[in-house]
Amino acid sequence: MLFPEPVCYWIDAADRISAVNEAWTTFALANDGEHLLPPGILGRRLWDLISDPETCQLYQAMLDRVRLGIGPVRFDFRCDSPDERRLLQMQITARGAGAVVFEVSSLATQSRPEVPLLRRDAPRTESVLRMCAWCKRVAMPDGVWIEVEDAIAAMNLFQASRLPGVSHGICEPCTEVMMEVLTGTNRAPLRAGGSR
Repeated sequence: MLFPEPVCYWIDAADRISAVNEAWTTFALANDGEHLLPPGILGRRLWDLISDPETCQLYQAMLDRVRLGIGPVRFDFRCDSPDERRLLQMQITARGAGAVVFEVSSLATQSRPEVPLLRRDAPRTESVLRMCAWCKRVAMPDGVWIEVEDAIAAMNLFQASRLPGVSHGICEPCTEVMMEVLTGTNRAPLRAGGSR
């Protein structure tokens, strides 16, 4: 589902979420995100919502950059639903006095058969798969990152009654691209399938 207007949220100088727009609320409701609705999210620190240390470091570097007046920062990323691949673009812009706005726009969507691994309500085992927060590929035991559908097939999870949990991180190719974003040398956008 392409959303017609950008989904926006603002943080203050202490990195607390100070506001969200109506598009945020609409997107949360459409994507099993009731836990992300105001007032439950307002006043929370951005870092309470990001569990992966590498992702936190990247966001901190982006915030430092825009707050120093070197910005805005703009990058493409995937935010898939169980039945859609979604390519989005985020722009992070300073708003003065340490405040920052995050604007997320739809670039493309691609329908696919449902991927139960991406459902929040799927029954889970104790094991955990690592997924790239930027391109949605999954890390395999040999260190190779592959598309989520391919990972499910390789691990024979199609018929599983309980699925592994999912943790997020960032794969090496996306780390390289994000480093280019931070230095202003990125010229390779992410495509809807996740490749560059």
